[in-house]
Amino acid sequence: MLAIAATPADAETLADAVLSHLLADDVLALSSANWDRLRCSQDPYWQAIGRDVRILAKG
Repeated sequence: MLAIAATPADAETLADAVLSHLLADDVLALSSANWDRLRCSQDPYWQAIGRDVRILAKG
């Protein structure tokens, strides 16, 4: 699961909450800027993730 928030610190807080509530076994915390950079990159791995992503909550 990806935990994406405006800042790296907020993303870490979100990831910790996801893990503490047992909603996922593994969480990658990303700032919004890093997520935008990764999903728009030329890397096929991140392109596929960006294409298939499902947003569970948006603030």
